[in-house]
Amino acid sequence: MKLIRGFTLIELMITIAVMAIIASIAAPSFSSMFERQRLNQNTQNLLLQFSKARSQAVAIRTEVTVNLNSQTKDTADILNWVPSNNNQLKSPSLTRVIFNSSGVTDLPADTNFSICNSKLGVTQNFTLTRFGTVVLTANGVC
Repeated sequence: MKLIRGFTLIELMITIAVMAIIASIAAPSFSSMFERQRLNQNTQNLLLQFSKARSQAVAIRTEVTVNLNSQTKDTADILNWVPSNNNQLKSPSLTRVIFNSSGVTDLPADTNFSICNSKLGVTQNFTLTRFGTVVLTANGVC
């Protein structure tokens, strides 16, 4: 008689059970990873709007405004940004930033921005200088 090789039903069930346990341990870290990615994306979108506004102001030689927490449609001289998901702009308490025709902001000094993800309790921080450039700073806790 030939010996037939294969897996028994019990071996297969144990393997599936072990894989289910590993998957249930990994699921929370995937959720955290997705939230962190959403926070990164929101921060990058705001940085993009600032960069775009500065470039646009210099290119068309007029003031360009970035409205914060606004969902209206962008125009040539007004850009909008709103956080999504569990993210919110914690500081500063500005509603807009204006870039003049030379790319300088209307801010009185360099301003620290902080975007907080309430689900993770983590913030991403950066500084918008008076001259319209961005300096990344250390991340923190909400």
